[in-house]
Amino acid sequence: APKIMLPLVLFIAVVAAIGLRTLVEAAFDVMETSAAHKADVAARGLAFAAWAPLSLEDQRGLDDLIDAALQDPEVIYAGVEDRDGRWLAWATQDGRSQGADGVREVRHPIETRELAQASPPLPGEAAPAHLGAVVIGLSREVIRAQHVRLETVSMAATVVVLVLVSVAAALVIRRVVMVRLHRLLDGTRAIARRDLAHRVPVGPEDELGELSRSFNDMAAALETATHGLEGAVEARTAELVEALDELKVAEGHLVQAEKMASLGTLVAGVAHELNNPVNYLAGNVQ
Repeated sequence: APKIMLPLVLFIAVVAAIGLRTLVEAAFDVMETSAAHKADVAARGLAFAAWAPLSLEDQRGLDDLIDAALQDPEVIYAGVEDRDGRWLAWATQDGRSQGADGVREVRHPIETRELAQASPPLPGEAAPAHLGAVVIGLSREVIRAQHVRLETVSMAATVVVLVLVSVAAALVIRRVVMVRLHRLLDGTRAIARRDLAHRVPVGPEDELGELSRSFNDMAAALETATHGLEGAVEARTAELVEALDELKVAEGHLVQAEKMASLGTLVAGVAHELNNPVNYLAGNVQ
C-alpha cells in the first residue's frame, strides 16, 4: 500500500482532471450548438418578418424591424440587403461591423412566403423568388464567459477532488501504515520488558512487512541468545557453588589442623615446663 499510494493519488487526480476537462468541452460544444441554433432561428425569424416590408418597399418597416432585432442584448448588429447585395437597412449596438472579433454572423435569404414557411416546392413547381437576405451578428462573449466559468468550476472541482483523494489517502495510510508502525512500537516495548517471546504480525510483502520480519528474527535470535546465556550462567553458578562448598570443607580441615597444631605446641610447652622441675627434683633425689 505505501508503494502505490502516491501513484494512485496522482492517477485519480489526473483522471478527474481529464474527466472534468472533457465535461467542460462537451458542455461548451453543447452551448456552441445551442448558440448556433439560436442564431439560425433568429435569422429565419428576421427573414420571415422582413419579407413583407421588403416586398412592399417599406423602408420604415425595415428600420423598425432592425431596431426591434437589436433589443436582444446578444444581437450586435443586424441588416437587410436586396437581391443585388445593397444594404436596405443596417444598425449596430456598439459600432462593431461584419467580421468583428467575438461575433457569430448568420446570413439567411429572404424569399417567398412559401419558402419562409419551409414549404419545399413540389416537382414541376417554379423555385421561389429571391428577394434579398438578412444578416445578423450575435455576440460570442456570453458563451466565452460561460466557458470561462465552466473552466473555473472545473479547476475548482479538480482541486476539491485532489483534496478529497489526498484525505482518503491519508486515512488509508493512517489505517494501513500507522497501525503497523504502532504494532512495531509495541513490540519494541515488549522486548524492553524482557518479553522475548513477543512477535509482531508480518502483513503484506512490503517495506513494513520486511521490517516486521526482521524484528521477529531479531527477537528470536535475542531469545535464543538469552536462553543460552542463562543456561551458561546457571552452569557456571553451579560450578562456583560446588567450588565454594569444597573451599568451605578445605577451610574446615585447615582450621582443624591449625587447632591440632596449636594444641600440640601447647602440650609440648607444658611438657617442657613440667619437665624442668621434674628433672631438677630427680637430680636432687639422686
